[in-house]
Amino acid sequence: PETAYTISDIYINKCDECRNEESVMAVHKEVIVYYTKQMKKAASQNVYSKHILMCFDCIFDNIYKGVTVNQIADELKITPQYLSKLFREEVGVKISDFIMSKRIQAAENMLRYSEYSPLDIANYLAFSSHSHFIACFKKQTGLTPKQYRDQFFRANWNKHSTSRSKI
Repeated sequence: PETAYTISDIYINKCDECRNEESVMAVHKEVIVYYTKQMKKAASQNVYSKHILMCFDCIFDNIYKGVTVNQIADELKITPQYLSKLFREEVGVKISDFIMSKRIQAAENMLRYSEYSPLDIANYLAFSSHSHFIACFKKQTGLTPKQYRDQFFRANWNKHSTSRSKI
């Protein structure tokens, strides 16, 4: 809306300067082309509805509690079916897959930067069991949490940078 208002304001001023029908038609054509390009540009960016932005907030605020689609829908006062449909249309993935990917990203950061054990991380991120955590982690990253830690833990950074510089 702000972009559309700004465009209209600019071109209204241009029309005020017009002295004949041809110049008004030229400004009209110019505004249509410019507006269309701006709207295409805006549509290609990740512009989300109010419900989806609130959904993101709810997911990130509760990532360590194991938030569900039903809980988010309740908080937003919409049905879980509508939320799932809207999320899929706007974000391009299922909401449950998005939530899981964010939980695994949090686990990756904890494995990389903290000394918490994989079991502690699984509990902290509210996975139902350690084996479920391992299966979900491996599905997304291709590595078990232990393999990930062994490869990427901050204490290993010097080893990896040294070996990379030799290549």
